Amino acid sequence: MIKRICILLFCTFFCTSSLWSQKSKVDSLKVILEKYESDNEFNTNKLADSTRANLLIKIGSAYGFHQPSEAVSYVKKALEISKKIGHKRGIANAKFQIGRIQSDNKQTNKSIQTTYEAIALYRELGDSLKIADCYNNIGVIYATTGNYVWAVAELFKAIKSFQGRKRRFG
Repeated sequence: MIKRICILLFCTFFCTSSLWSQKSKVDSLKVILEKYESDNEFNTNKLADSTRANLLIKIGSAYGFHQPSEAVSYVKKALEISKKIGHKRGIANAKFQIGRIQSDNKQTNKSIQTTYEAIALYRELGDSLKIADCYNNIGVIYATTGNYVWAVAELFKAIKSFQGRKRRFG
């Protein structure tokens, strides 16, 4: 009985501390966004807009699966800004995040489609690391739905993309 109570207390503490850290990260990013927007209120160049889009994506990512409607709201704003200024990386990153959120919300087909759209953009940008991330996410989606043949195929694509990247660590 005592063991169960200890486990319950540990799980409660772990879950609340995880949510607390997510909230503080979101709050910090929102403060940065507000400061950035006030400092660049009259600045309408592409760099300012792409920075704003990147911050919105980070906020959406921080909300993650804890608050998917908030996450989607921020990422869609980033997608809109990125499309308006022709910021391909911003569009790709937004689609990647939207695909992850859709996956978390059991919107499997939409998630896969959105993630493939991100892959096409990352290909144009030559970003094999993000392509690998996308294939990995699709593989996980297929695995969680029990489609293991497709999961393995997508995960092999992820491995191939990781191996093909040109960046070296050291």
